[in-house]
This record gives sequence, structure tokens and C-alpha cells, in this order.
Amino acid sequence: MKNITKPTLLLDESRCRNNINRMVAKTRANNITLRPHFKTHQSREVGQWYYEAGVRNITVSSLEMARYFAGKWEDITLAVPFNVRAIQDYNELSRGQKMILMVDSLETTAFLAKQAERETALWIEIDSGDHRTGLAPDDHDTIRAIADLITNSPKLTLKGFYSHAGHSYKSRGRDQVLSVFQETKNIMTGIREAFHNTHGPFHLNIGDTPNCSLGDDLSWTDSISPGNFVFYDIVQSVIGSCQESQIAVCMVCPVISKNAKRMEIAIHGGVVHFGKDLLGTDQGNLFGRVVRLNNEGWGEALEGCRLQYISQEHGIIKADKETFGNTKVGDLIAVLPIHSCITADCMRGYTTLEGKKIDHMKGGTIS
Repeated sequence: MKNITKPTLLLDESRCRNNINRMVAKTRANNITLRPHFKTHQSREVGQWYYEAGVRNITVSSLEMARYFAGKWEDITLAVPFNVRAIQDYNELSRGQKMILMVDSLETTAFLAKQAERETALWIEIDSGDHRTGLAPDDHDTIRAIADLITNSPKLTLKGFYSHAGHSYKSRGRDQVLSVFQETKNIMTGIREAFHNTHGPFHLNIGDTPNCSLGDDLSWTDSISPGNFVFYDIVQSVIGSCQESQIAVCMVCPVISKNAKRMEIAIHGGVVHFGKDLLGTDQGNLFGRVVRLNNEGWGEALEGCRLQYISQEHGIIKADKETFGNTKVGDLIAVLPIHSCITADCMRGYTTLEGKKIDHMKGGTIS
């Protein structure tokens, strides 16, 4: 780490592979398919670690991301309602890569029935409580109309029903997550019961990291597509999805100033590196947890320290007396991110504990 001169996102390959292997083992035990969401890491090399673990189906959040990963996967799910303005891009991509698109409206489904150049599989998105996109699970009339349109079209096939229970991120503790998990199960199995006889067979898919990390019995669904679990982060540890020891990425930032009166340490590391996500705590806003660097990477969090404020390039760490006294300008400080997906997107590249550079689809690192 002596060569680090700017904010750098460290990646612990061992922790990352362990997170992948743990989720692969869970899906195999439940006899379902893992379709991991690659929006978290956005890296071909990390994608290869999934491939080596036996994963063959993946999920992305944009056609640009699908193009970046295209070539080796059996299919790629685009997990956002299809943007009809991108039909030319989709038609070009689908010539060489099997895609599964998502719809939640009759308009988009009808558009694809006319404009898709080749046979296209579709997920119908169900809103299981996140209220972002997707159809209300009791809106059977619209669901049936979309399913009918798909099954009556020579170009479209019904893959099944997809739901991302993003409201699980508001949970705190295993019991609250499992309450959302049971609600999601009830909604999705209800969809299966309502439409299996008329539009089956089809698949069910759920996709959030808390439910997929803590829900043990997943045999009622056919596939899962969590993404954040590959790295985890402070939010997931607060939710209860993981232990801090499972978090596989850590920001390392140079110390650029100290203020003894306020017991604050300033680092080069701000919004453009971490992102804006934060957690509210009894001590104030938390933008990351400070951990101690060691020869193996990083250890446990320092209880008396927290990243309490960030601007574009600055980060301000509130420090305890011992840490403040032991830290000098020019040292490196390590911070576990609040939301690893956003931090990884900001940093656009990784450095392993061994100093190896790992690719990101957006390329390079932020200076």
C-alpha cells in the first residue's frame, strides 16, 4: 500500500470470492438459478470469478452494461423496464447475446411485439412493496393483458415474473428482513397460483441482497438476482445481511490535514469518491466506518472514529484521542463504504490487496 497516493478502492479477492461461493451454494441447495446483478462490481474480472463458481446467467441495469459483459453468458437479464427509445441498440445486441427484457406496461410490450427483430423473452415486473416500478400484484387485469399479449405474439415469450423487494433496505435486523421476505414470497407465489394454469409454465425471480442473504428457503422461487452481496457494505451490516468481516471493499485515502481543537482528520476522499449515501446515527451523519489497515488488508472498525462529513474532494473524520495522536499528515486511512455499489461506480476500478489492478466497465480510477 506504500504506493497509494490518491483515493483507492481496495478489493479483498478472498472475501469477494467467499461471498460469491456462499450465494452459489445457497442456490444449489435450493435447486434454483443464480442470476447475480452485475451493477455492483461492473467488472469482467469479477464476473470471471462468478463464472469459475459455475454461474452462467447474469443481470445488468443497462444495455451499455449488457454490451460490456456480452459473449460468455447463457442469457443476460436487463432488470429495468425496457426503454423503447433504445430499440435499435437492443436489436443490435440481441444478434449475438441472448437477452431477457423487463416490462410493466401494455405499451412497452406492444412496442416490442412490433419492433423486436428476433424472439425476445420477457419478465413481467411485479411491485412487491418497493413502489419503484412494476405492477401491483392485485392488478390481475393488467397482468393478464400483458401476459396474453406476450403469449399471442410470435416474437415474444413469457419468461416469468420478476420482483425486487428494495424496501428490505429499510429493515434493521434479521426479523424485519424475514418479514419482508415472507411478504415477497406470499406475493410471488400468489402470482404463480393466479396465472400458472392460463400462462404457465413460467419462472419466478426475486432480487434484493437482504432477502437473498437471510432467507433460507428459496425453493419456492426459480431464480434470484441479488447484486450487492458480492461486496456488501455498511448498510448491509446494519441491516443484518452480513458481518463487517464479509465486506470485501474498502476505501483508502491520504490524510491531508488535522485539526487538534476539533479532533478531526481531513482526508482526500469526498463525494466524487464515496458517493452521497449516508446513515443517520445518534452521533450524527455517517458516511463510512474507519477501520485499521494491517498487513492482511484491514481489520475491525475503530469505535471512536467515523467519517462524518464529505464535500466534493474532502472527507472529515471525527477521531478519538488515540487515533488522532497516532495519525499524521501523509498517512493512509481506510474507510468501509456506506453503499459499495455507488462507491465502486464512482471509483471505476479496484486494487487488490496484492496491488493488482482490476477492471471496471467505465475504466480507470478517479484521481
